[in-house]
Amino acid sequence: MGIELLTPYTKVELEPQKTGERRQIGLFVGKFAPIHLAHLVIADQVWRELNLERILFMPEYDDENGTIISLLVRALQGHPGFGIDMARLNRARQPLIDTLKTLIANNPRQTFI
Repeated sequence: MGIELLTPYTKVELEPQKTGERRQIGLFVGKFAPIHLAHLVIADQVWRELNLERILFMPEYDDENGTIISLLVRALQGHPGFGIDMARLNRARQPLIDTLKTLIANNPRQTFI
């Protein structure tokens, strides 16, 4: 199956995942400063094409006023498959693999994509 990203000529081939009873959760890691339409379009297409239960946006940064998280919350409102996980917030220097190991250990019935 292909996902059309930005133009009809750009395709990303994704293989369907079979995980049985495990819940499939997509992770979208970034600064999201600011969140914009391309973030939402890509996340929605991956969510739909892979039939994921959720896409978790994992911001790595927020300013001292909480503006970025506030904008992210508003941008994701109304989408049943999107959520926010703060595990990476202000931990961009921590290796991503450490965050993933923690997520997997704390959520044994979920598969993270």
